[in-house]
Amino acid sequence: MSNRKTKELSVEQSLVWNSVGSMAYLICNWLITVLVVTLGSDISMSGSLAVAMSVGNIFATIVLLRARPVQVSESYSDFTTGNFIAHRIVATILACVICFFYCLVSVAFNDWAVVAVYCLFKAGDSFVDVLHGVDQVNNRLDIAAISQIVRGVGVLVSFSLCLLLFDNLVIAVASMAFVTIAVVLIYDFRMTKRFCAVIPDFDFTSLIKLSRICFPGFVASLACTAVVSVTRQFYGLSYGNEALGFYAAVATPTAVIQALVSYLYAPLLGPISAMWRENETHRLRLVFIKMLVSVFVLTAMCAMASAFIGEPVLTAIYGKEVGLHSDYLPLALVATAFTGLNFFTIDVFIAFGKPIIGTISGAASLALAVFLSRYCFVNPVFASDANVINIIILVAYGFGLLFSFLCIINLLNRKAKQSVTSEL
Repeated sequence: MSNRKTKELSVEQSLVWNSVGSMAYLICNWLITVLVVTLGSDISMSGSLAVAMSVGNIFATIVLLRARPVQVSESYSDFTTGNFIAHRIVATILACVICFFYCLVSVAFNDWAVVAVYCLFKAGDSFVDVLHGVDQVNNRLDIAAISQIVRGVGVLVSFSLCLLLFDNLVIAVASMAFVTIAVVLIYDFRMTKRFCAVIPDFDFTSLIKLSRICFPGFVASLACTAVVSVTRQFYGLSYGNEALGFYAAVATPTAVIQALVSYLYAPLLGPISAMWRENETHRLRLVFIKMLVSVFVLTAMCAMASAFIGEPVLTAIYGKEVGLHSDYLPLALVATAFTGLNFFTIDVFIAFGKPIIGTISGAASLALAVFLSRYCFVNPVFASDANVINIIILVAYGFGLLFSFLCIINLLNRKAKQSVTSEL
């Protein structure tokens, strides 16, 4: 471990830096979905990129293995940075194997190349999360934010130039992977070395123990990610990449809602864990109420705005052909908010030491999404109305959220009773 001291940021400063960096990175990645429509020679490129992103999200979920909440929690301080780095390397190899077999049964062969290079991009994007976890533990999220801004601008510029020069989606996405890996090696590794050694520690006992702790949360997040990915892919396989491309172009900007939800709760994971250990159930209830109200107000405002200005904005960005599908936008915004809240409950259960509840919730949501997708997408009427994707996601996530919040209420009530009993 390095003993070199650096000036720590306050919680408020870290929150601001984290929000700025994450938002900049999100906007740059969203602009890529815009540029693939405006710069690409064929709308099917948008559909192919949507497929790659769907598989890439599953790939990233496996690589991340929901280890960040564990890494930044005081409850698991016996693990070293080397353990988390080694764990991430093993998880990346596992993700490659799983996604290969997943592509065999769910991805058209002509999309394999773009899926492969997009997963390479996500590998670098996910690996750096370990280094950013070190930044968070040391209260230096400004380092992570700078990395996100540089990587975001870099992948946006490289993608645009390659698509203009070569009109080839595979080359454009490959350039994103190159820029990401370069920034991680040149900047992030160097900055993280100021706090600790950046050397993988493949201690078998620690890796097994860490995997056991992370696994339930990983399964839950994988299931939640797959709700969106599987529903979109069922639609694409049933009605083609062009139909999916229109939906993806409209729905992708709504990812900002999920990002904002994560910005709201990510800095609270440590305090939530501390409140749970200290039996501060009243404060926890206030945190959850404020979280739900904030997400509800934010989503309602965005949904109402999209109903009025959605079509002209989409038309200005993508063109009239995509703007005609602006009716997908309001429900897509609500569905994305539900996505963010599901991931919030998963991390809450990890902080509570009850990750298996999140696993059950995620698995139930995925099973419902698969059932509804198989039932709905055999009907040709939905080929011209991709809002059914939003409806399926809403129903699946809504069921999971209802189950999760009922469990949270039950856990808080039991915790409060235990606290009163111990004081008697």
